[in-house]
Amino acid sequence: MKILGKLVRAVVVVILVLATVLGLLVALNIIPRQMTQLFLEGSIYDLRGRLTIGIISLVLGLFSFVMLYSDLREDRERLAISIPNPLGEVKISAEAIESFIRKEVEKAEEVKEIKARVVMGKKGVQIINRVSILGGRNIPEVTDKIQNIIKDSTQNVLGIPEVEEIKVYVREIAQPRKKELSKEEQSG
Repeated sequence: MKILGKLVRAVVVVILVLATVLGLLVALNIIPRQMTQLFLEGSIYDLRGRLTIGIISLVLGLFSFVMLYSDLREDRERLAISIPNPLGEVKISAEAIESFIRKEVEKAEEVKEIKARVVMGKKGVQIINRVSILGGRNIPEVTDKIQNIIKDSTQNVLGIPEVEEIKVYVREIAQPRKKELSKEEQSG
């Protein structure tokens, strides 16, 4: 994606430079007004001209979208937590932290699924979680357990000293797994 992003940027820069030069030539009357008018009228009234303008617009729009996506992806990839170490700096990517949190929290039997997102706050790391909890559980207790698992594992295992905030959004209360249903039916 990095090569494609650089290629798209280069094409867009070339197009912008050409458009700028063309605009200056028209503004300075180096390209006569009549010639510009004829070109624009031909482009607007002719089906081929409109199709050409439409295709160029679509291509530029696609290039813009690819550039935006590439920039957002690179920003996300650059997000990493720095941890001081006597031998040198250690950086842990946001993706690695999110994956670690997911694995740790999904070990809890009450949690069906979790999606974590790491964001840098003013005082430290903010961890925003969207979870699916199995039904029949005390939700405040489960969310408290999730927050404690995240806090303990990020501080003790990953070595991230400042966890500013851990948000938990319960996005689904799921049906218990079949194994758990059969255990509950046998005991009840």
